Amino acid sequence: MRVFVGISVPDAIRVKIQAAWDACEDRPTDFRATAPQNWHCTLAFLGKVNDAHIPILEHLLEKAAERPPRGSFCIRDFDTFPHKKPAYLIARVIPEPADTWMAFTDRLRDLISVALPGIDRKPWIPHIAIGRARKGHPLPAWKRTFEPIDWTPHEISLVRSELTKDGSIYTDIRVFPLTPRESRR
Repeated sequence: MRVFVGISVPDAIRVKIQAAWDACEDRPTDFRATAPQNWHCTLAFLGKVNDAHIPILEHLLEKAAERPPRGSFCIRDFDTFPHKKPAYLIARVIPEPADTWMAFTDRLRDLISVALPGIDRKPWIPHIAIGRARKGHPLPAWKRTFEPIDWTPHEISLVRSELTKDGSIYTDIRVFPLTPRESRR
């Protein structure tokens, strides 16, 4: 099955992002929108994973969640991404403080690599995918800022991604609260 580790966007934050998106009068129109209920911030894309690896991944993610970063996310602009041949419309996520979130993501990927040594190690670019270009039609360069939306993530999820002709269907395999070990007592 295809899986990733991500942070789901809570309903209240999703409503604020949708309102900011709706307020953009000159946004691109020729793209496939991501269903708002699928909005998330990916921490690690794992690709196809054998079902037998899921229990060890759950154990490793549980360990990672015991040492969560302190801080929050700020979302304040939409952008096309990547800058050469843009294929995605994103809400850029700014982790605060950035160094602790980057360290958390690196440690999470290091732990996952115990079970999946071929894990994608591209630099983490925190974002929420709002939509993607239609096949063979890159998006025009575009960026809009909006009133900042602050959000403190409280959990990470191991998510199954099923590709369908109508888009991806995401199903949480397991959700892990971001709770320091000492607070669990």
